[in-house]
Amino acid sequence: MPKEYSERFLQDKVIELFKNIGYKYLSPEDAFKERGSDNGNIILKNILENQMNKFNYFIYNDKKQKFSEENIKRAIDDLDVPLINGYLTANEKITEKILKGESYKEKVGNKSESFNIHYIDFNNIENNAFHITEEFEVKRQNTEEKEKTRRPDLVVFINGIPLGIIELKKASVSIDNAIEQMRINQKDGEIRQLFKFSQLLLCANDETIKYATAGTNKKFYSVWHNKEDDGKIKEKLNEIITDRKIDEIDITLYSLFEKERFLDILEYFIIFDGKDKKVARYNQYFAIKKTIKRINNIKNGKRDGGVIWHTQGSGKSLTMSMLTKIISKKIKCSKVIVVTDRIDLDEQIHKTFQNTSISVNKANSGKHLINLIKNNKSIITTVINKFEKVFEEKIKIDSPDIFVLVDESHRTQYGDLANKMRKVFPNACYIGFTGTPLYKAEKSTAKKFGGFIDCYTIRDGLRDKVIVPLYYESRLINLKILDEDALDERYELITKDFTEEQKSDLQNKRVKENTINQNYNRLIKLACDIAKHYEKNLKGTNFNSMLAVSSKFQALKMKEIFDEYHNLETEAVISSEAPESEEDEITENKKYVSKKWKELYGKYTNDERKYTDEIIKKFKDGKIDILIVVDKLLTGFDAPKAQVLYMDKELKDHALLQAIARVNRTYEGKDFGILIDYRGLLKNLDLALNKYDKLANYDSEDIDGAVFNLKEKIEEFKKSYNELIEFLPELKSNKTDKLSICRDLLSEKENREKFYNLFAKYSKLLNICQFSESFLESFTEEEIKSYKELFKLCIDLRKSLRLKHNEAIDFKEYESKMQKLYDTFIGTETKVKVLNEIPNIFSQDFEKEIECLGDAKADAILNAANDMIKEKMEENPAFYEKLSEKIKRIIKDYESKRISKEIFLKEAMKIKLELCGESYEENIKYDEKIRDNKCARAVYDNTEKYIKDKETLIKFSLFVDELFKSKSNKPDWQNSSDIIICIENDIDDKLRDLEEESKIEKLDNETVMDFLRILRKIGLNAYS
Repeated sequence: MPKEYSERFLQDKVIELFKNIGYKYLSPEDAFKERGSDNGNIILKNILENQMNKFNYFIYNDKKQKFSEENIKRAIDDLDVPLINGYLTANEKITEKILKGESYKEKVGNKSESFNIHYIDFNNIENNAFHITEEFEVKRQNTEEKEKTRRPDLVVFINGIPLGIIELKKASVSIDNAIEQMRINQKDGEIRQLFKFSQLLLCANDETIKYATAGTNKKFYSVWHNKEDDGKIKEKLNEIITDRKIDEIDITLYSLFEKERFLDILEYFIIFDGKDKKVARYNQYFAIKKTIKRINNIKNGKRDGGVIWHTQGSGKSLTMSMLTKIISKKIKCSKVIVVTDRIDLDEQIHKTFQNTSISVNKANSGKHLINLIKNNKSIITTVINKFEKVFEEKIKIDSPDIFVLVDESHRTQYGDLANKMRKVFPNACYIGFTGTPLYKAEKSTAKKFGGFIDCYTIRDGLRDKVIVPLYYESRLINLKILDEDALDERYELITKDFTEEQKSDLQNKRVKENTINQNYNRLIKLACDIAKHYEKNLKGTNFNSMLAVSSKFQALKMKEIFDEYHNLETEAVISSEAPESEEDEITENKKYVSKKWKELYGKYTNDERKYTDEIIKKFKDGKIDILIVVDKLLTGFDAPKAQVLYMDKELKDHALLQAIARVNRTYEGKDFGILIDYRGLLKNLDLALNKYDKLANYDSEDIDGAVFNLKEKIEEFKKSYNELIEFLPELKSNKTDKLSICRDLLSEKENREKFYNLFAKYSKLLNICQFSESFLESFTEEEIKSYKELFKLCIDLRKSLRLKHNEAIDFKEYESKMQKLYDTFIGTETKVKVLNEIPNIFSQDFEKEIECLGDAKADAILNAANDMIKEKMEENPAFYEKLSEKIKRIIKDYESKRISKEIFLKEAMKIKLELCGESYEENIKYDEKIRDNKCARAVYDNTEKYIKDKETLIKFSLFVDELFKSKSNKPDWQNSSDIIICIENDIDDKLRDLEEESKIEKLDNETVMDFLRILRKIGLNAYS
């Protein structure tokens, strides 16, 4: 491999960059010394103590006073929060200490007073020490495992506190492997004592780099883009990197770890959202920075405001939360009022603020809002209609330090209530937030409020994989009207009190249309179609769906039909407020709704909110298959497991974009969302989106990428089929042994990886296309047969390749989907498990699993043996090296045709028996005194080249075994340098005695040191 593609090269490159931006490099040896030569210690205490003494002081009698040495040391000890309540809980406490400091009592005069000690000086960068080290070895919590430590590639420190952790992989290894390693290191039993301090985590190979924070799920590792900053950063990098080309790794590292930026991110842009720790995405960071810059412009007694448009699913609520925290900290006596136009959105934002440790007050009424304003509460959330009461009371506050954050500003920034709000706060700074683009007509109006502060479009979100693409299909329910006269009579009955002019109104026509759409027979058909689609595509996966309907009556009727005729878990959530549409005015429908709704939430002591909260929790946990909604939960409701939205409701403009975004959230294993439209909202989706009347009010570029045509994926699927066949034509062969032929053609790793990627693409597209009603109709029976055969063959081929080459490829994310796809597309009668774990060679299932490989069984055994030898080499180097050489000789003899297939398999089976300790021929070679003693036997194997007398060799092996065995009774003995040195001294003395007795040749010092190192590892592996 060329040097520039190796992990070592990348690691050196990253270290050099950190040195160039002012970080001091500590070698692993120097870092270990700073830790007191103990890999259980994480903080570099001497560095932290020195820095804290530099910038910590308290004022007493107008004089700066130094903190006592005792308090500084105590503060350092207190920072090392125990893991007893979990590492993220510890991380939260440590983060709070780093940001706010900790109070300690100092004796001043004849009394004691409390003063704050800080760990980092956020106000003066130069008062802090920045370090980076590599191969930072940390003791694992699970001491029973063979490997006792983990070694993150790079660790970044501020004042000796490990705040950044970096995992690197060479160019040929996926960044997913780096992320998985980072996640493994944070598991129970691993090195959580390091990660409890961590703030920024970075994973990279030579092409891609992503960042996160402690506890982040794989799916939420993010890319960083610099937006307006990009040119400046490249210019700075060009000044410090002169011997190579600047790449994305350099740009991202500089963007996050440049000293001023790193401190800024630590102080303001990493937060806890309930139990989840989150770091700002780049769009959130720059939007907030631009907002802070803008609000500092004060003209004529007012601060500049504006509109932030960040597409739905990109973290708008957390942006508001982080912005509120910064405003509250940086602008003294400021007041932040968050305004929405709906109760459920107000509750959601209030909850988000509480989860992020913001002391927030929610206005429960107009009167309550007045009291909160009068009592100078600094952060308030409210629904906009409560300003009616405030305005009536003629309350007016002129301060320019009031910040009104308006959620979904396209609905709440305009109109009578907004005007009243502005009269209450005439000089306030108004900042609008919207998840959907503004209408063409609204854009000019937005300029009056300061114009756009920042935009993050749907396309941006898709590119960054913050949201998943949405695929659309129109499916209309054909319903024959058997009695047109009866329908007209019913229509007349509904509109009997209307004037002729009212009857001709468009809205009344919709009543007639809804009467048809809510016809019981149509609802039966609709439920059947949805149930069939759900069973085929979502049942048995990690995902669920929502059904949006036009009225409360329809919502409850659909639940009744699902419960009676279909084996699906469904729930309906509606509002008990006044009816939202004319059809609910029908007396019998209204009675039905009232009766059924009370039956549903009656289970929850007639507490509607408790019922709704419980249903939302069950849905988010995946315990509900279909959630039926009308308006409630179609906006501002975040449910990442929801993958399909069935739409049987008239929607347009913001309402349509809000609704479809319910299924665009990311989740592990979710690559897309599906929209099934039963009302023909976007018809065939063959035009630009703003050509449809439902989205005609938008500029084309603002809604580009909002929805894709599901049928287009069918064409992509055909192309992926052809790409697979072109790469491996033998997949279409009629030969009976084509599986074996294909397996042999993919013996090179590069070819196997290409096959895995092409098949992954084929299967993902097949998975998407399965959601379309027209998928099977697009092909002949012969074509469908060939697609099925290829899918089945590739499943078998991938399995056999993984077994033969012992490749543990990570497909966990797609496991349930792949199994579902196989069962749906191929059938369940064969009972195939598409993704088997690669069995350990010691496993009882190993031989059973490789039985299907035929002639390739020997390859599978030897590849598995080789991998196991690499893993176990330290346990007995002499034995495993000898076994490794045997494997090489057997393979060479087979490839040069000196042995037959039968002998090749026979020799491979012998290797397996030796490796598993089941070879009688091998075991009988050892004296019975050491035959079943793992440690003594390993010492024997690695000492026989020095001691030729067999009896002396056995005694020496038992002597070394007893040394390790006796010391292993002491707690944490394997991490005690004193105990290890004592064992090595005893072995060294024994070797000297044997030399004097002429029972061993004289060994030079270097040989003795190497020999002791081998014995140390043997003993540690045997008794740790």
